[in-house]
Amino acid sequence: VVGGKPAKLGAWPWMVALGF
Repeated sequence: VVGGKPAKLGAWPWMVALGF
């Protein structure tokens, strides 16, 4: 869980946002 969002549900959005 990253930023309070399950990786399975928000993987790409936060990965792209964080630069991963």
